[in-house]
Amino acid sequence: MKLPFPCAGAWLAATLALLPGGVGTAQLPAVRTTLDSPEFKAAASEQFWQSIATLACPDSDVRAATAGGTFDRKSLAAAFRGRVGVIAREPGGAVLSRSEIAGDDGVRVEDVRVTARMSGEVLTLGYLLTPREARDGPAAIMIPAAGVSATELLDWRLPGDEGIAIRKTPHPMRGAALELARRGVTVFVPWMGTDHQYFPYLPWLQLERIGVSQRLWTGHGNTYSVLLPMLSGVVDFLTGEPSVDANRIAAVGWEEGALLAGWLAVYDSRIGVVGSMSAPLDRAAMRRDRQMARYGAAFTQMDCALGDAHLAALLGPRPVGFAYSTRDAVWPKVARFATAEAEQSVRRAYASAGGTGLYINRVSAGPVAARDTMLTWLTRTLGVANRRPAASGALVAPSTLRVDPLVFAARDAQLAGGVAAAGRCLSLESVDSRSPADFPADQAQLRRRLAARLHVRDGSRVVPMRVTRRDTLPGTEDMRLDWIAASPLAGRDSLQVVGVLATPRRRHGPFPTVLGLDGYTGLSQVFGIPPLGRTSYLNAYGAELVNAGFAVFVPYVPAEFPEYAAAIAAARAIPGWGSWSAMMPYYLEARGLMQSLPETRDQALTVYGISYAGVAAIVLAALDPSIDALVYSNPVQGLQRLFKSPDAPLLAMWWTEMCDIQTAVQKYLIVPRPFIWENGALDANAYLNGVDPVGDVARIYTARGATGRFRFLRHGGEHETRLGEWGPLILDMLPTEGRR
Repeated sequence: MKLPFPCAGAWLAATLALLPGGVGTAQLPAVRTTLDSPEFKAAASEQFWQSIATLACPDSDVRAATAGGTFDRKSLAAAFRGRVGVIAREPGGAVLSRSEIAGDDGVRVEDVRVTARMSGEVLTLGYLLTPREARDGPAAIMIPAAGVSATELLDWRLPGDEGIAIRKTPHPMRGAALELARRGVTVFVPWMGTDHQYFPYLPWLQLERIGVSQRLWTGHGNTYSVLLPMLSGVVDFLTGEPSVDANRIAAVGWEEGALLAGWLAVYDSRIGVVGSMSAPLDRAAMRRDRQMARYGAAFTQMDCALGDAHLAALLGPRPVGFAYSTRDAVWPKVARFATAEAEQSVRRAYASAGGTGLYINRVSAGPVAARDTMLTWLTRTLGVANRRPAASGALVAPSTLRVDPLVFAARDAQLAGGVAAAGRCLSLESVDSRSPADFPADQAQLRRRLAARLHVRDGSRVVPMRVTRRDTLPGTEDMRLDWIAASPLAGRDSLQVVGVLATPRRRHGPFPTVLGLDGYTGLSQVFGIPPLGRTSYLNAYGAELVNAGFAVFVPYVPAEFPEYAAAIAAARAIPGWGSWSAMMPYYLEARGLMQSLPETRDQALTVYGISYAGVAAIVLAALDPSIDALVYSNPVQGLQRLFKSPDAPLLAMWWTEMCDIQTAVQKYLIVPRPFIWENGALDANAYLNGVDPVGDVARIYTARGATGRFRFLRHGGEHETRLGEWGPLILDMLPTEGRR
């Protein structure tokens, strides 16, 4: 499936700023040779990641449930449901396909695909390992962590799973399913997320996108709302297997898999035993720590409120076990949160539920020893008789076996279709359906509604900024480059605006200015400074603008952050907050910086962006009426149709949050300012049956007496910008006082 925004899946976007409580000021190193040196980008990005620690964690319901050191299980269960939402409980477990793929005298391995507990035939796929001659015995669902493929639990490496198995260091999941099956337990290993290209920040990206869409479409839920019904369908399947005693089913995992195992047991009471190969942690403290706030997959951020102790209170009196290694690759990161108090809190919570079957074992040997310790506890707890395995050692995978990404793409498309059918995207207002004659004359009121919806201030007041650092960079014969860091004059403890200012070397300012929001793609591409990378995308538009007499400022942003912010907002259940709440304050301050620099003060300001940056540019121009002009480079799409389609839940999360807000914004909040819409004839122009987005904007401009200030420019290319098409035009359209 081709998504309607080429960069929606390939390049994420943007940045965070001005979060409640503020964040510290990062120490930014000097730029040496290139604009995109890995060392500098890592340091410049760190302030964004650290700022996650200041995000709100709504936990008043959890604190009320644990007041006075007690654990009110009923209130904790309600807190869990309030975050995950009402999960559909359609019967699952129906077998869609099943085939034996490997085996020996001791274990049979099958590729199994069963239905999840969702409407439609949404599949959960995985490997079923059945001990030979097993009947009415115990079973376990063994859930991989992010960065671990299902094949690793069989100690396999198959062609096609290279992008999934990213953890290169030893971990306790390797070979765990095979070893447990050899001990007499039927094991199901589900394939979870398979897209780890943004590991460790956004593993399981497609599942996160679908989970965030679930929240936007239905008003409740998060990624757990997608994952738990998938796993509960596996429980349905196992209860019908002849080899399985339905009263002896366990769930076990490591890292993300450990949390999923616990919450699956809360959601599905048929899970009788829970095992974790991760340490019990003080997760609330971990999420407040600037170095650890982003730890793990984004959906696990629910643990800022509901941590291991709360989970233990909900799981008791069922047996719960922890066996973890202090030589695990993740131990150095989490060790300071695996405190004695954290363990005691888990013990108190579990005891409050009347539980007596809690097992915690800190293993000083390596991950394999921790794995074997956990498996020994599991088999004993599940009542497996000690017996000699019929076979031992490795199980050879067939040479023809492959990991087929199309299978996972089909599963994700099914999940997305189910979410899209469950409700409708939230909307700013119904103004997007009005005729030009009904144009809302009070733009200020609509702008305030937009700001309230995005949980940001409107841009009617420019933020004064002070430069905290300025370094001259290697430029060109005609272009001067300066790295600039700036903070608000008000002194609020916020993120610095950091970016590159390019100005003509042989001219005297001030200059008409373009604020380019494409810093997430790499600053070198904007200014044509090697290494260029994808040159057919930005085409060094910044350098060409400088040659035409403009100043260009591009704020730097870490590419993965905005989707991460959207996913965290859903996981933490922050009311009304989303990725735009994080990003727009940063861009508004970048706009304020343009009024504070001598090269750009009191000059006409154009905001430009393509792809994600195009959406950001149009929202920034809508919020800030002092911006003189907008250049928006993106496909022509019927957005209302797009966001009602099965494709919508697979879009980048920052865009899904826009839903049909963007339609109202581009029609009503830019006029009568100059507005250029650039588009490639070969771009992903779609969802246009019966709608005319370009004509809608043009008709509003005509109704406001601004004919000629909106221009649609189509070039013959794909998803790229071509300055030669719009550069001269925007210079002519800018206010005369903005030129020198």
